[in-house]
Amino acid sequence: MRASADRELEQLCCLGLPAELLVPELLARLHGVAGSRANIFFWFDERCEVSNAYAEDPAFYAGIPLYFEKYYKREEFDLAGVTHAGFMRRPEPMDDFRSLVRDDRRLQRSGFYNEMFRSQGFTNITYLKLREGGRPVGMVLLGTDEAKPGIDAAERRRLARLAPFIAHALAAPKSFAAGGYEDDDFGVLVFDRAGVLKHMSASARMLLFLATHAQAGARQRFKLEIPEQVRRLSLDLGAALSGNGAPRGAPTHVIDNRWGRFAFRAYPLEPLRPEEGLIGVIVQRQVPTALALWRKIRDAGLPPKQAEVCFHLANGRAYADIAKAMGVSINTVTWHVREIYARFDVHSSAELSRALLSR
Repeated sequence: MRASADRELEQLCCLGLPAELLVPELLARLHGVAGSRANIFFWFDERCEVSNAYAEDPAFYAGIPLYFEKYYKREEFDLAGVTHAGFMRRPEPMDDFRSLVRDDRRLQRSGFYNEMFRSQGFTNITYLKLREGGRPVGMVLLGTDEAKPGIDAAERRRLARLAPFIAHALAAPKSFAAGGYEDDDFGVLVFDRAGVLKHMSASARMLLFLATHAQAGARQRFKLEIPEQVRRLSLDLGAALSGNGAPRGAPTHVIDNRWGRFAFRAYPLEPLRPEEGLIGVIVQRQVPTALALWRKIRDAGLPPKQAEVCFHLANGRAYADIAKAMGVSINTVTWHVREIYARFDVHSSAELSRALLSR
């Protein structure tokens, strides 16, 4: 079971997807390795400064301006007694923040611990260091709580083996041109008829932050603002429903950036009285079809080799290309394809792709 989970993570890191699109799935899958409460990912630039960041917990996005303005390179480093550059020079593949702190009582009284750790339910963070060719490229922060105070020795060995694959994934191309997009997580913003924001769910705040901040690093300024095109959706929907004025177009807007595609769509919250009342704008993050297929195949419970053939096949690769990529014969690929088609009751790779995405 553990070997299968590790193999899936290795495959994920070798899909060739841009790192920003892959990292959310990677952090989610790492729970099966480390049993952490929530995970965070930091990218490093050539000076070992945080150039970008992603977190699973929406609370992180409420606190990220505070982190960079108040604690980054200040109290955080003072408590640990080491900078990120010094930390990455340490030979250990992983370190615990609490083990670096010289005065635990001082830590628990500090603003950094109470405003950054406790706000996300952490009691400790384990850092998995990522290096490519000896150069620091980032790290995974595995947050643990009182129920699981740390990462055990067996989990550390597994994470250390996976680290080179994760570092490899960071070197993938920065753009994604092949295939389409499939719906992923979503959030809701509520506006009045004048386009004034009245409420925003925690998930919507996180997605809006990602949609409007292609990078979240130490050199960026953070200000969560509603793009004018998104605010206008409520006005356009109101005009379309009431007949007063002409909407500029359908009440939809799309933002593309490194984190994926973010689709905003406006709908009335009171369908029995659509011409009045509040308006809900649903923000949906969409991920590349290749990643959506990988998830569906993983959840189908196929044997590892068959899952790999299934992934390549659903993405339209020829038998010969699959055989070459996997280092097996075409006869082996053909046998797996027959098993896959029988399992999903399909007769072509296009049918297989549709069947997987509709599951």
